[in-house]
Amino acid sequence: MAKTPKETRDDFSPKTIRLLRERVSDLCSKPDCRVLTRGASSNQEKTTSIGVAAHITAAASAAGVARYDASLSSEQRKHYDNGIWLCQTCSRLIDVDENRFPVSLLKEWKEIAEQYSKESIGKQLVSSFDPSVIKSLIEDPINKKTNAEKDELRKKLGITEQALTTFFTILKKKIFLRNHYQQFYVK
Repeated sequence: MAKTPKETRDDFSPKTIRLLRERVSDLCSKPDCRVLTRGASSNQEKTTSIGVAAHITAAASAAGVARYDASLSSEQRKHYDNGIWLCQTCSRLIDVDENRFPVSLLKEWKEIAEQYSKESIGKQLVSSFDPSVIKSLIEDPINKKTNAEKDELRKKLGITEQALTTFFTILKKKIFLRNHYQQFYVK
């Protein structure tokens, strides 16, 4: 977003920022991103954050700002309902292409991300898979499975449907990159 003087911006309070971040489990709210935005720093007394509490409708009116709504009051602009938690990359992306990322889409992302977070509480992260399950997934991609097979797999792994879809998206990208760049490896 374009830089505007501090006094003309309707910035979120620290409490609102914390709530936006925590209600999506520190994950970017963009459905095809979902990167973890907070973690350990090399300094034991600090954490590293790449997350941003972004405004769904702009915090200020200035040339070049995305999705400014003059009908909103200052309180509405800095309210939780007007915020979404994103990684820095996705935050920048939504601000430079407002036609591709309208208010309705950002609100949908926020709702999906919060639902995903709520459904994931108490569930194991996608890091302790049985290697035989992973091997079968690579050999038999998810898009070839029936809904019943997908549901059985999801239950076996103990993850939500959206987590399974996200996992497969990442897995496909990694397999593609491995296959694509394998020709450059010295054997």
